[in-house]
Amino acid sequence: MSTTKAQLAYVSMSESYLGARIGSKKHHELVDAFNLVAPDGWKMTYTAPWCATAASAWAILTFGKKLAKRYFPLSANCGTIINEAMKMGIWVESDRWVPVVGSWILYDWNDTGAGENKGIPDHVGVVTAINGKRITVIEGNKGTTGAVGFRQVTVDGRYIRGYVAISWSALDKDWRGISQSAKKEPKYKPGTYKVVAANGLNVRKGAGTEHRIIRAIANGSRFKVTKTSGSWGFAPALGGWLALDYARKV
Repeated sequence: MSTTKAQLAYVSMSESYLGARIGSKKHHELVDAFNLVAPDGWKMTYTAPWCATAASAWAILTFGKKLAKRYFPLSANCGTIINEAMKMGIWVESDRWVPVVGSWILYDWNDTGAGENKGIPDHVGVVTAINGKRITVIEGNKGTTGAVGFRQVTVDGRYIRGYVAISWSALDKDWRGISQSAKKEPKYKPGTYKVVAANGLNVRKGAGTEHRIIRAIANGSRFKVTKTSGSWGFAPALGGWLALDYARKV
């Protein structure tokens, strides 16, 4: 099976946060994105363990809230991820399964290595590559540094709790359809907006995270947008572009 554009986009999004440490701006971006959905019914904090938050936030940032909720078992809790994945019919209860790019892998650090692991999950990551039996995973809140980093595991290796097998073909089709519609109808329109991200919002030189940051404005700040490009808006008074996913039109 060939890798879909949706899979590549999701992995690319996760890798763009490589090295982000707890307390950093990129870490706060992930928490803010997760809280746009708040799938567990409460807001995630900047100090809580965030491996599941990262995997969920990357889905929200890549595909938007609607598709992320439809195709991913979003949660800040690893146990909830398994329960939701079971309900969605996308949970794989097998250490021996060979995942595809973009699958979620759950770990149990108390795994003895004997038999099929069915313990309490402790951690989650996203599969970015498979080479034979070697699996490369990217994870948020990894290790003692609490950063986004890579891990190497093997098929049927110790500590694997199971996998979330995202329905990539269906997601890719829906995502392309929404992308085509978005080209016809702008997602955002000019007007006055209010920042809703708890950590504030960056103003960038261009419409995209690849452009340098000019300044930042605080949560609750209002700004006027005169033109848009996708999910970005240009504010003349601020001299740059802002991500409108983290603002509300007023």
